[in-house]
Amino acid sequence: MAALSYIPDRELNESHCYDWLQNGDVVFVAGRTWRSLLVRSVLGDGTSFSHVGIVRILGGLPCVIHASPGDGVVKLESAEEFLSPAKVKAAGVYRLVARGDIAAVASAAALGYFARGASFDSRFDMSSEDEIYCTELVWLAYRKAGIDLAEGEKLHESALYGKVILPANLSASARLVSVSGACVHTQRESSDF
Repeated sequence: MAALSYIPDRELNESHCYDWLQNGDVVFVAGRTWRSLLVRSVLGDGTSFSHVGIVRILGGLPCVIHASPGDGVVKLESAEEFLSPAKVKAAGVYRLVARGDIAAVASAAALGYFARGASFDSRFDMSSEDEIYCTELVWLAYRKAGIDLAEGEKLHESALYGKVILPANLSASARLVSVSGACVHTQRESSDF
């Protein structure tokens, strides 16, 4: 993971904070829940991201599509809600290095998973697209656009689940570049991710 820089909390509630987001941007967060702590503890460093989504601009509003374990489905919400200080300790936004409309194609593919009501995959089984987990959603969306964000990455090997793509696998992708650093918040706990 790249070195973290910080955006002051006061700036996160200003609408222009999200205006620079683009279709296909990948938004990583370190959430405030037990699920987030569990994912970060698997990585062993406590500083990694625990959840991820992909940006889709709808009606001029930046939204984030993500597979939500709390809701059990692929969910679409405004970037402001996804990055709410009540839910998120830190966040980073990464953008595809490649030019062209690949990122827009990937975000449209993610929107397709939301539109069909895809369920969250609590078994972390990458063999089916019927149920998907957060990093799998972003990975599959980009694969549908012709880019493998996990290419060359050593996937996490779990005794329970087998090979699993973790947020760190995507944030380390040579095909993505950090465009925001990270945001740090200090508000109350949440129960989403």
